Amino acid sequence: MSAIALHSRRYQGCTRTTSGRRHTCLASVEVSPILDESIDFEIPEKHLEITLPRHRGNVNRPETWVRVFHIPNGISVFSDRERSQMRNKEKALYHFFVKLR
Repeated sequence: MSAIALHSRRYQGCTRTTSGRRHTCLASVEVSPILDESIDFEIPEKHLEITLPRHRGNVNRPETWVRVFHIPNGISVFSDRERSQMRNKEKALYHFFVKLR
């Protein structure tokens, strides 16, 4: 039997410029285990709400983010790292299944 944990950390750094103004930088890191593909479980589609952005008219800058929300327990995952919406959807679903386990 193995333990599965999800670790999240937030860092806030604050520096001052020569003119005295503050620059704030935020970073969030989430470490999750690699999902074991041998364990298979089904989630009905009616339990998932997958949100995709609507086209806003600018073809040169398409929005590719994806949000997956599990209605019964409120788990939400957001992915916008990839340039392709399909890859973001795959990553969001992957991270969702990791969080669900």
